[in-house]
Amino acid sequence: DVYEDLIYLERNLPDHPGVYIDFGHYYNILDEPEKSCEYLLKAKEIYEESNEYKEPDQLSYDLATVYGKLGNTEKSIEYFMENYKKTDDIDALEQVYNKYVTSGKFEMAKDILQEIIKAEGTSNLSFDYFERMGDINWQMKNIKEAVKYYSLIIKPDTDQKREKARLLYYTGNSKKALKL
Repeated sequence: DVYEDLIYLERNLPDHPGVYIDFGHYYNILDEPEKSCEYLLKAKEIYEESNEYKEPDQLSYDLATVYGKLGNTEKSIEYFMENYKKTDDIDALEQVYNKYVTSGKFEMAKDILQEIIKAEGTSNLSFDYFERMGDINWQMKNIKEAVKYYSLIIKPDTDQKREKARLLYYTGNSKKALKL
């Protein structure tokens, strides 16, 4: 039994953070985020107080996930950002973006979207950018702007200049669009 094995390890290795991470994962699988969070935080505390162990990068991602289950969006975002700073894992930024969108913090979502675009090495003329901006505007009930971004996806052009001109025109920069 997994639980009995974990109890045995906890008794015999009370200062080993890996035991607490395993307990955190165990309770997360059982969908008991309160207990999971408690054990993961205990592991983090041991890592911070010890020079003997190096904290795994995944721990901050695990904490972010558990805090998300607990409904604590701010803590979840904090730990996803900590994970991104340690690992440059774009998935952590994606999670932050999603948290901001679902919590209605659209301006923050737009800022994170810019970081994602930069980290991926894509541009503001990409399909992904248009789609996400369309989604954000749709959720903000800014239907006219949403339609502008969605229309750029529906009618893709092979000519990059034409696509850029269309974006400039739709965002109110018609004079710049005509110059292209």
